Amino acid sequence: MNKTEKKIENLLLNARKESLKQIHKTPFNRQWVAEVDGVNFINDSLSIDIDWAIETIQNSEKPIIWILGQTDEPLNYKWLKDFLKGKVEAIISYGEFSKDHKYKMEALVPFYSQHDNLEDAFDRSWTVSNPKFTIVFSPACTDQKWWNNTEERGRFFNQLINKIK
Repeated sequence: MNKTEKKIENLLLNARKESLKQIHKTPFNRQWVAEVDGVNFINDSLSIDIDWAIETIQNSEKPIIWILGQTDEPLNYKWLKDFLKGKVEAIISYGEFSKDHKYKMEALVPFYSQHDNLEDAFDRSWTVSNPKFTIVFSPACTDQKWWNNTEERGRFFNQLINKIK
């Protein structure tokens, strides 16, 4: 590699690093929102697919209660079970899911609960939490049925947190 190629490579690497720093400053992108009674809240409303949610979960330090939205994406339940073990203690989902999905999700984690809407899912996650947990809202879907965009959904989640402060 000559000097010019090396210089270009370094410029590209530095630009990528700066870009990655900026992505975490975007509202509702793995955003720490609050700590209430020892429970941390992460708002990752920008999560529109399972891969995004998995990356968010992977980067959390405390055991997680994961609020998951309705997804039409096919899920590899066996892989999810192996990945979630020791990281996610509960999954609280909202939306319309099949019975098959419900039974498979129940086998993934110690606690699973399914609700019709985000507000009920949030209330349940708060009820089962304690100071050792982080509640992660990383829905892994678009939720076009309820919100116009991920920002509107993120603001709604923050409002739910503000109600319990």
